[in-house]
Parts: sequence; structure tokens; C-alpha cells
Amino acid sequence: MKHSNRLRSAYWLSIWRRVKRRVLTRGQKIAYGLTRFGPSTMLDLSTLAGFLFYYGFEVLPGFYTGLSIGLSYLVSAACDSGFGYLSDRTPTKRLGRRRPYMIIGAPFMALCFAMYFLPTLFVSSADTMGLFIWATVWISLFKMFYSFTMTPYQCWMPEITEPEERPSVSVWQNAANFAAMVLGIFGATLLGLLLPRGLVTTPLLILILIIILIELIGFIPPLTKIRGEGKFIKQPSVKRDYGFALRNKNYVRWIMVQGIFSIAFVMIAQVAFTYLTGTKSVLKFGFMPQLVVFAVEMLVIIYAFFIIWPKLIRRRGKRYTLTVALLIAAVALPFILFVGQVPGFPLSTDLQAYIVMGLILTGLSSWYLMPYIIYADFAHVDQIKTGEGRAGVYTGFSSIPLNIFQFFSTLLLGLLLGLPNVPGMNYSAGLLWWGPICSLILILGLLALRTVNIDPDFAAIEKEFGKKAKKE
Repeated sequence: MKHSNRLRSAYWLSIWRRVKRRVLTRGQKIAYGLTRFGPSTMLDLSTLAGFLFYYGFEVLPGFYTGLSIGLSYLVSAACDSGFGYLSDRTPTKRLGRRRPYMIIGAPFMALCFAMYFLPTLFVSSADTMGLFIWATVWISLFKMFYSFTMTPYQCWMPEITEPEERPSVSVWQNAANFAAMVLGIFGATLLGLLLPRGLVTTPLLILILIIILIELIGFIPPLTKIRGEGKFIKQPSVKRDYGFALRNKNYVRWIMVQGIFSIAFVMIAQVAFTYLTGTKSVLKFGFMPQLVVFAVEMLVIIYAFFIIWPKLIRRRGKRYTLTVALLIAAVALPFILFVGQVPGFPLSTDLQAYIVMGLILTGLSSWYLMPYIIYADFAHVDQIKTGEGRAGVYTGFSSIPLNIFQFFSTLLLGLLLGLPNVPGMNYSAGLLWWGPICSLILILGLLALRTVNIDPDFAAIEKEFGKKAKKE
């Protein structure tokens, strides 16, 4: 009996300590992280398959297709910061600040996603301007509701986790992101193989319905199983709140560093499959087996290093881990110039490509792990110092400069692909030179990273500002 009582007391003591320190259970971490799978799949499909769908199937001119997607990025840039800030300022008695945005936004995000891929139910394929308006309206609304839903979702992270938990939570988020990216890539490819122009087919409707169900169901566990939010600021002031963030030198420097890195990462994401496959590609990979092998390699590498990087973060810190990983990518990228270009090389072209792309993916896996953790840490430090929650400001504001950097990246890639073809080949010289250029950009970013502290000492900060609070 006494033994039973001791066990019961120990159990409730562990629960109390967990609640007090806001430590999530493994199930809660998984539920929160995997929520990204549905929205990220929608985002990747609308971006990757959107161009193929409208340009390839509906014969919307490439300029109009690109313009419609480009305008949606401007909408996203405007909304990310705004909805993050608003979610800081809209408390409800029962649901808190973040949950209402997810509850309202998820169904509207699903509706806009579906409408974007069903234009011929309402617009003729021969109506160029009608298709352009339809595509622009629905992709822009989708991006708006994506920001409306997912920015508050991400702002929730520093409020429900402790610093030591964030790498493992971010692992589950990025596992969902990369699974979504693979589904988006193969979804876009399958659209090209299976769907005739101008027709709404049963496979398309089934695909849309499955993705919508995944997205909606994915929000249920975190919304029902996770509690906790930061302190609400009763007197909102945009100038005051952004002032706190912009006076944080580390935060501003990190945005610049992230912007430099994003130039390379956006280029790699956009050009990698053009380099591997297609009529104007360098390697002419087919869907079977080369692209399937590459997709499997991508998943194995990403998931394996999602286990390795958090351990290294805990031992050596985020800056050390990011430096090591991106140096691997920076060293591998120049070899893009030589894959399949050296006659008599003992390894096959396919194997050369798998090795080089695998090393690049090794570096990128660390990058996609970092931003969630770093912005959550900035918001946490601010809350310790001020006693107020500004996760929305820290998470949302960065999208404005980042979209400018990403626009520059797209412009640079366009200039590269406009270079003359390699003599005797049907592909642009830019499809070889993107590797060395991205390597140089990563090295510049790593030099800038040396000026930023992304490993705050939370214990020291709490001790310092705890003493100040007592004196006051």
C-alpha cells in the first residue's frame, strides 16, 4: 500500500514538474510537428505543380503563370508579419490567441487550394485573361490563409516548449516538410503524366480530397492536446513591439544572414530538378528509376541527419552545427560543374550525381532545421527580458526582408539560365554554374554568421533579469 502511494505521488510529482516547465510529451511533439504535413503539401503542390498545371495543361502563357505566382509571394510577405502580430493581440477566454487562427484558417486554406486546381469548372481553357485572374486570385488567397493559419501556429512554438525541446520539435516539423516536398514533387510529375488538358478528372479530385483531409485532421491533435501561451500585452503598440525586435542586434543580423543563405537555398530548390530531369536538363534523369532513387536518397539523408543534427546542437550549439553542415554543402556544390563532364571517369554519371546531391542535401538538412528554433529562441529571450510575448513579431517580420532576398535569388537564377547553351548541348551553361555560385554565397553567409549569437544562455539571462525584476 505504501509502495503504491509512493508510486502515485511520484507520478503526480512528475506531471506537476512537466506542467510547470512546459515540457511536451513525445506524443505532443509529434502531433505539433506533423501538423505541418498537410499545409506544406498544399504549399509545395501549389508552387511546384501550379506552374506545370497552368502553363502545361491550361496553356496559360509562361509570363502570366509566373506573374500570378509572383504576386502571391508579395501577398505572403505582407500577411506573414501582420497575422503574426495580430495573433499576439487577440486573446480569447477559451481558445487563447493562436488556436482561433488555426481553427478558422485551416478550412479556408483547404478551400482555396481546391479552387486553384479546379479552374475549368468555372473558366474556359481558351480564356487566357480569365485563367490568369482565376489563378492569381486563388493562389493569393491560399497564401493569405496559409499565413493566417501557419504563422500563429509557428508563433505558438516558443510558448509551449522549453529551449532544450525545440530541436526535437523542429525535427518533426521538418520531417513533415520534407515528406510534403517529396509528395509535391511526385504529385507534380504525376499530374504531367496522367491529366489531360482542360479536364477535371477523378484522379485529380481524389488527390485534392486526400490532401484536404490530411490537412484538416492534422490540426486536431495539437489543438485538443496542447495548452499554454505567453503573456498577453494589454496595450498593443506596433511601433513599440517592432522597436523591441529591431533593437535586438542579433535578431537583425540573423535576418541578414538568413537572407544571404536563402539566395542560395532558393536557387538550389528551384534549379535542382531542372538540372536532373527534363528535355533541357544536364543529366536527363527519367521518372523511373533515377528520380525515384533520388527521392529515396533525399528522404534517407534528410531523416538520418534530422537525428544527428539535434544531438550536435545540444553538444556544440546551433552556430557550430550550422557551420559544419553548410561547409559540407559549400564544398560539394562546385562539383556540379564536373558531374558527367569528365570522360573516362570511373564512376557512372548517375552515381556521381547521387554522391554530389547527397552531400548538398546533408548540408541543407541542417538549414531547414534551424530557423524554427532560432526565432523561437529570440522570442523566448525577449519574453524573459520584458515579461511580454512577441512571438508573432519575431516570427512574422522576417518574411518581409526574406521575400526581397528570394526575389533577388529568382532574378539571379533567371539570368543564369539565360546564358548560352554549352557547345554541342541543348542546355544552358547556367545549369552547370549554379553550383559554384551557390557555394560562394554560402561561404559569404558563413562569414556573416560569425557576427551573430544564435546560442543564448537562457540560465544567465533568467538570472540577470530575475534579479532586476526583484529589485523593481
